[in-house]
Order: sequence, then structure tokens, then C-alpha cells
Amino acid sequence: MTGKDKAFSLTTNLGGGENKGSFSSFNWGCTSGLGTLSLYLNPDCGIKDADKESVTASILSAGDDYVEYMHSEHNGMGIPYQGSVFTDPNNIGNDENGNPIEVEGYEWGSNSFVINNALVMAYAYWASGDDKYLNGAAEAMDYLYGRNGLNFCYVSGYGSHCLTNPHHRWWSHDVDPDFPMAPAGVLSGGPGAGMQDPYVGGLGYKRGTVASQKSYVDSAEAWSVNEVTINWNAPLVAMVSFMEDAAGKEVKPIPTPVPGNTSTTTENPGVVTTTTSSTPTPGNDKVTLWGDANCDGAVDVSDAVIIMQSLSNPSKYTLTAQGKLNGDVNKNGDGITNADALSIQKYKLELIKELPES
Repeated sequence: MTGKDKAFSLTTNLGGGENKGSFSSFNWGCTSGLGTLSLYLNPDCGIKDADKESVTASILSAGDDYVEYMHSEHNGMGIPYQGSVFTDPNNIGNDENGNPIEVEGYEWGSNSFVINNALVMAYAYWASGDDKYLNGAAEAMDYLYGRNGLNFCYVSGYGSHCLTNPHHRWWSHDVDPDFPMAPAGVLSGGPGAGMQDPYVGGLGYKRGTVASQKSYVDSAEAWSVNEVTINWNAPLVAMVSFMEDAAGKEVKPIPTPVPGNTSTTTENPGVVTTTTSSTPTPGNDKVTLWGDANCDGAVDVSDAVIIMQSLSNPSKYTLTAQGKLNGDVNKNGDGITNADALSIQKYKLELIKELPES
């Protein structure tokens, strides 16, 4: 592929510099994909119609790659990112033969790959109108906001357990109380299998023995996993704006079927309406609340989380028999799958009106 051709095509495999097969379309060191998106945004910039079609097709193709991997059976948390094999001679060093030590897993700034890939799916949604890209982008944001192996929000100021002590020259209250705390809305680089900084090592983490999503600590001194930079906070702003535009701000009535019970409660008429109905599961009258996989009497993101955890690590996270009945909301009767967790999230985002989803 020539340099000219690259302008009209997005890759999902970054090479060059510190990237050795990174599953993404661009980052701070590989920026040609950003130019491709710019061409899509500016169709009157003088390129040929055939080249415009190539740009759009490449965006959709990359979006398909991310959506497909999100639904892969090997992807318990359903995110558009997978680790790679990488080296870091400066911070990790070489082996006894002088060869750079190879590490397999999430790369430095793994959250930047997640949100950049979400941004590609956002473009694919605008280009096609296909909801699968919108759903994929939303799921990627869910991961960053807490649906992950640590149940931790990597954006400061949001959630009960969120980024508080980023590695930053100014927001260093963790190191010196005279410095300010980080403001709300800052994205951490996130888990990194390399765990290069001595602070992480001092906590007892041993490289190669910790799952990638667990390779994280919220400390200003943990620069390899808690750095904040402009090049992964800029796409956070873009994605939050996209989700607001795509999902809309109007809150519509959402019916919540509960077998054996019919009631309606309205708060602030025209803003929030909750409806329960007596719609039973075909052939099964034991469901207590559609979507309530953790059986806590409510339907929220925690139900999607427990479903994904039970699929990715069934020996540690299990659903009760009642939880399995309640959680089987997508194509009811086929058992618990990633699609059930996605349906619950779509329901909470008001992209579907009721559970179960046919």
C-alpha cells in the first residue's frame, strides 16, 4: 500500500514505533487514521468520489472488526480492544542475552485504545445509521465507566469507585496536599501488563502473573498505569459528545414487565415513567423481574456486570438459578449470553423499550 492509498483507509493493526500489532486505528504515534477521519468529515476537500467511497468503506470495515471482536466468545467484558506482545527496553529492559523482554497483554494507555476504537465505531454509526456501531461504542464507554475487571471507573468524579489520584504534574494531591485534586472528567491510561513503574512493583505485583484488567492501581506514583494525557482525554470529550447527540437527551417512558404484577408510577410527568406489567416468560412463570440478574430488586448496570463476570470467570462469579431466569432477556430461552448483558444496557440507555428483547 502506498502512502497515498493510506490516506483513504483505516487499519486495525498498528505497527511502527512502540506499536507491534496494536488492535487500533490510530494513536499518538500512528496518526494517519486521524487524517482518514478528517477526509470523511470534509467531503468537499477535493478528493475523488471513488476515494470518498473508499474512506467510508474503510471506516465501516474497521467498525465491523471492533464489533466482531466485542462479540467474540474470548472477550468476557465485551470491549473493542485486545492486548498484544510488546517490549519496552527503556523501562522493562532486556533479558540475559541482551534481547528486549517481551510482555503479552494490555499496552501502556490501554484505555486510549478502547476509546479511540469507540470513536471509530461512532464514525461508522454516523456513516451507516446501523445501531450495532452505536451499541458497540456505548459498551466501550461502559467499560471505561466501570464495567470492567475491577468494577472501577477510570474517569475521575463519576461513581463510587473512580479515578482519584492520576499521575499528573499538577493534580498531585496524592503526593503533596498543597496540590489540587483532579477535576471530574479526567480519563486514566488504565491497566498495563508491563507495570513498568517501581510503585506498582513495590505493591507486590509481578509482571506476567496478573490479568491485564487487574494490572492497575490508582496512585499518582503509578505512572505506567495511571498517567493522564491529552491524546486520550480528547477522544473522551468527543465520545461523550457523540453519545449525547446519538442517544438524545429526552427521557422516554420505559415499561418494565414484572410477571404477576401490574402498576404504574410516574415521577415528574413527561420525564420519568416506570411501568410494570404481567407479561410472563413463555412457558415459565418463575421470573421475578426481567433483567434483575443479581436479584437485588432493581434493573441496572450491575446486572449486566454480573452476567459478563459469570461468563468470563464462572468459577468466581456465579448466577443463582433465579438470576439466570431473570437475566435471560435476549431471545429468552437460549440461556445466559453476552447478548443478555447488552440488552440490559440498551434498556438502561432507552434504546429498547422493554425486556425481554425479542
